[in-house]
Amino acid sequence: MPAAIALRRFDLDACIARHAADNHVRAGHLTAHLKPLWAARKDFATLVESTINDSKIHAEIQILTYYHLNPAKLPPRAIGSSKNACYLCNMLVRLHGQYTLPGTHGRLYTKWMLPNLLIFDDLLDQINRNLESQTLILARENITRAIDHPYEGPVLSLTSPISTTREQALEAKSSTTEGHDLGQGIIPYPYIYHARKCSST
Repeated sequence: MPAAIALRRFDLDACIARHAADNHVRAGHLTAHLKPLWAARKDFATLVESTINDSKIHAEIQILTYYHLNPAKLPPRAIGSSKNACYLCNMLVRLHGQYTLPGTHGRLYTKWMLPNLLIFDDLLDQINRNLESQTLILARENITRAIDHPYEGPVLSLTSPISTTREQALEAKSSTTEGHDLGQGIIPYPYIYHARKCSST
């Protein structure tokens, strides 16, 4: 079961009052600076708990897992679903190396997860290393503008003037230096994201 993330009951005002009494500083001044940090901590804990409880295993990962657990004499060369693969599914399948995907829309989902199987341990480490290195690249280049996400399905992209993530990146590069194409899709803004596996039950 996912581990519950609980914050200890903490009275910020009382803590500041004690600190102020000991150090002869104004409690109101400290409160004004520390309350936003405390609120951000609570918001982050809520976000993490929501991500843990609501994460999904995408179709491409389920298919890959099925063929791993049920080896076929003639395994498919390509796997996929009715939609193009997301950024993380595309990265994992490429790192796995046995299958190919018909396409990726390059979108990054924070509630993406992997089954709790040994096969994914090394792949998960590789994914997280890639994400960290790519995030550092974006941070160094001060890329902060979010790039509009492309269509997820292949059908709509046939009639769209901008049908692929790479085309979006090229257009963004021609008009501004804020966009960045990393080859496997677009990360819209500097964000330390780590892929994860589901907890064992």
